[in-house]
Amino acid sequence: MLVGERRHSSNSSSMMKRAILNVPTRRLRVGLVLGAALGLASCGGTSFSDTTGAVTSMLNMGAGPSAPEPAPAEPVADRACPRLYVLPETEVLRREASGGGNDNLMWQASITKTARECAPAATGVTVRVGVAGRLIRGPKGGSGALTLPLRVAVREGNATSYSKLHSVRVTLDQSSQDWAYVDEAVVIQAPSTAQIFVGFDQN
Repeated sequence: MLVGERRHSSNSSSMMKRAILNVPTRRLRVGLVLGAALGLASCGGTSFSDTTGAVTSMLNMGAGPSAPEPAPAEPVADRACPRLYVLPETEVLRREASGGGNDNLMWQASITKTARECAPAATGVTVRVGVAGRLIRGPKGGSGALTLPLRVAVREGNATSYSKLHSVRVTLDQSSQDWAYVDEAVVIQAPSTAQIFVGFDQN
């Protein structure tokens, strides 16, 4: 952290983990899951879904400026691939210089797109989780490398079966910069009862 930098939130990663268990499904904001246009929800034969290249295609498109939107309804055959959500209030991360406020903003990162690919595993499914977004430099910001604390977690039933904090390195050498990250191998034992969550650790 740079000298004089002010963290926007004092929430800990443990608070985020508890929120994954406590947030009601009806309040969840669904991540922008690229459906038919990327082949994310198409299916064939006995496979779970024909999603090859969906995450890669999303990341190659770049991170747009719009906020995540509800995903379209999924075909019956795609229900074995768990839905992906951006945990509420974790889609934006800010860093401010001493004094705080927009005038002292150093940078702001946002999550704008998500996607997932599921493949059958020995037990359950293996999922590639892709997250993309935009990093904006503020009035007090400079050029250089930054680290974004991105968490990917899975809730199966009433338990958190997977939770991993990733350090995403982004070089900001202009007013704004797209970023993207893929968690390559998330194993889910019971996909029919699972939900995938992504978000910034607000600590």
